[in-house]
Amino acid sequence: MRTSNLQWNVPVRATALAATVPGAAVAHSEITLDPPLAPRDEAIFLLHVAAEIEHALLVQYLYAAYSLRRDGDFGPGAPANAAALTQSWFNAIFQTAKEEMGHLLTVQNILRFIGGPLTLEREDFPFRSDVYPFHFRLQPLTKNSLAKYVAAERPEIPVGLSPEEEATLDQLLARVHHADAEPVNRVGRVYNRLIELAEKLTVDDFRPDLSMFQGTAGEWGGDPETLVQRDAAGNIISVGKGVLVFQVKNGKDLVDALTAVGLQGEGGATAATNRDSHFWRFFSVYRDADFPDEAAPPMKWQPARAVAVNPNTTTAPTRLAALYAEEREEETELAKGRITNEQTRLWAQIFNTRYRLLLLCLGHSLRVPATDPNRSRLINWAGTEMHNVAHLATLLSDMDRTAHPKDGKAGATFELPYTLSASDDDRDRWRTQRDLLIAAALLYQNIHPANALQTEKINALRTDDGVDEKSGRRKIVADILQTPLPLPGVPGRMPVPVGAAASFARDILPLFRTIDIEHMTPMGVMLGDFHYMSDPGNAQQVLDTLAGQTMPPGGPFWSQTQLDLFRKWMADGFPV
Repeated sequence: MRTSNLQWNVPVRATALAATVPGAAVAHSEITLDPPLAPRDEAIFLLHVAAEIEHALLVQYLYAAYSLRRDGDFGPGAPANAAALTQSWFNAIFQTAKEEMGHLLTVQNILRFIGGPLTLEREDFPFRSDVYPFHFRLQPLTKNSLAKYVAAERPEIPVGLSPEEEATLDQLLARVHHADAEPVNRVGRVYNRLIELAEKLTVDDFRPDLSMFQGTAGEWGGDPETLVQRDAAGNIISVGKGVLVFQVKNGKDLVDALTAVGLQGEGGATAATNRDSHFWRFFSVYRDADFPDEAAPPMKWQPARAVAVNPNTTTAPTRLAALYAEEREEETELAKGRITNEQTRLWAQIFNTRYRLLLLCLGHSLRVPATDPNRSRLINWAGTEMHNVAHLATLLSDMDRTAHPKDGKAGATFELPYTLSASDDDRDRWRTQRDLLIAAALLYQNIHPANALQTEKINALRTDDGVDEKSGRRKIVADILQTPLPLPGVPGRMPVPVGAAASFARDILPLFRTIDIEHMTPMGVMLGDFHYMSDPGNAQQVLDTLAGQTMPPGGPFWSQTQLDLFRKWMADGFPV
């Protein structure tokens, strides 16, 4: 993301910095844009920021969780309950990562509601950007990384902390913001600003007609109303533990969704009493007396494996001296985490392929309406890929990074693909599904499993994917791609199967261009609104106008095939 216009203020706690860092200034909490943008445009900009932050935090938290040892190999000096401790820390961090996935989905729903482009991007390494709470870094869980996560997720003014907790938080923030350290920005300020912008948006900025494309709580996590607490006026004041996916259909939903995500992350002003907030979870792990501190050597024990920082599958440049200075700096960082063990690198490439499949299934599901029978399949596949990523992350955390075991373990790579942009045409999105499954099969051919766990995982992946287009997921994709060609003049739309009823969401809504819907809405003709269009009088008026070629103004006018499909939908009883 190009972020040169976004101006951040360093988020600090005045009492901590004033006491520990001479000359530290107290920062304001506002986010400012220079030059300013219109409210809707700024909202889309900051929603992209929020999506990239949620994605980046999700990945970094997962990496930290899977770095923890849970196999009993803790070395001398470990407490007797070390396995129970690391499991409890894993559970807290893994749950937080799952909730970040819910936040990411909710942000996509909001983008859909205000007509902004969806995004599943995130910051990559070693690139720098001031738009994030901190620079992206895959690293094992340590006291320092925990402090960074607490600082990012904390409320602006935590209330209700005990004197001991206040002192610990002051020390933590001084640790994070010591002289010349990378500043850590509070994530909550992005959502605070978005709530302010939501109040400025009008109904003309909203797209409730596209609600059938939004992800639902039932598909991803359950009813959000079971997680939120409201005051007498209906305002959300607290959010509990669980995956939160808000559908947004009106202005109040928009404010509720932004409020809920912010509260579950930082906990808002009640963070100290909301023990389910991300801030409190990380703060609790940080405060655990059994968590060793690398700043106070020697370390009593090692709860995390010796996994790499920013593991990657890149290859070393052949002519280092020919690189520009910034390229040499980038290469220095990449070299520290580069995986050169041949078999480990293949496993890491498989991991990257499954990570890309996860993002593809997630994005694909948000681009088909709820009435499309393939949407539930895509969501199920996304769930499968979440498990695949988890299992592969565990395997990679125990694989040697290089040919020399003393160089430590690899760890999950989470490398971004060359693009996360989705094709406009649904058939092309399915072709990408096919292409990635073929790419995975090519990698499997060169894998030599070193143990029973690796053998079991490769066999499971092969079985689920299918060995060719006659089995597994590859057969399902091949069958979808072998359906009849699209309707003339309607890219990506399939004919209605013989004997089946036409659907508004699947067959009629895509016939109208966005410009058609926007042009007719001020005239009271709601082309994208099912309730309006399913009124027989309204539908007939629209059909007559289309058939008379007075709409769209100046064309392109509808073909006979398109008009016949509209008539069929009316004859079928206006199915949704």
